[in-house]
Amino acid sequence: MRAAPLTTVAKLCVALGVTLAATTGCLMPRGGSVFEDTQRRYTQLIRWSEFERAAQMVDPEAKADFTARARELGALHFMDYEVQSVEFDEEGKNATVMVTYDAYQRASANVVSFRERQQWRQDPETKQWVVSPRMEPREYQPETPF
Repeated sequence: MRAAPLTTVAKLCVALGVTLAATTGCLMPRGGSVFEDTQRRYTQLIRWSEFERAAQMVDPEAKADFTARARELGALHFMDYEVQSVEFDEEGKNATVMVTYDAYQRASANVVSFRERQQWRQDPETKQWVVSPRMEPREYQPETPF
């Protein structure tokens, strides 16, 4: 007689777990938290000028351009960044992220603000997210007295 209540409780727990998993899945943005973590990590690596580590997430076809751009960015000290927008395709396998970075030139106090268009895709074989980044033209801002 005691086995019946445990079986009923077990069935209720499984049903509750399935319901929670289904509901939580609907609330997750397309691409899931793996994308969010990968995108955040890449952007933070750029912000901290860790270009070699960020390059590990760059699409092999975009790596040469990224390496050349990283050499140019080495002259900057990044202060902050802001994710402007995130858009997924219908399947959730591709995303476009717009990020604005604020930095200053190490040789002067000139503040520089520029945008990066991050084209992300999920590799169909490895399921890992890779990025093809493209910097938009820099917008130089006048020096701000402190």
